[in-house]
Amino acid sequence: MENSNFSKQLNPSLSWADEPPQYSSHGYNSLTEELVDFSAVPSQQVQTTMVNIPDNGTPVRDHLVWSLFSMSYMNPFCLGFLAVVFSIKSRDRKLVGDHSGAITYSYTARDLNIAATALSIFSFIVFVILFVINFHVSK
Repeated sequence: MENSNFSKQLNPSLSWADEPPQYSSHGYNSLTEELVDFSAVPSQQVQTTMVNIPDNGTPVRDHLVWSLFSMSYMNPFCLGFLAVVFSIKSRDRKLVGDHSGAITYSYTARDLNIAATALSIFSFIVFVILFVINFHVSK
């Protein structure tokens, strides 16, 4: 759709070197400060809502990232998978609001992660020792 008023507003005698129009001309009015008497404005009733969120103490850690790494790297005896299961259960209990259940599952996931990490490190060290011994014996 074409704006026919736009072509009427353009002045072909103006060039880019001309001064821009002054704000006092062409219908522009300068701003004036108006004082408003707020005593005349009727007061409005403001409603507020207060929500009390109980503090459950320290936040529960679900150890999900650690569980995922334990499951991914040298997962001995599927301990990393079990840690992921308990981490997800801990997160679910936390979302439901069962703080004590979330703590119980969190501790179980942490213990399984510690066991999986310790067994992974121990297995890696044994593997390196066996590799070095086998390398020296074969020479």
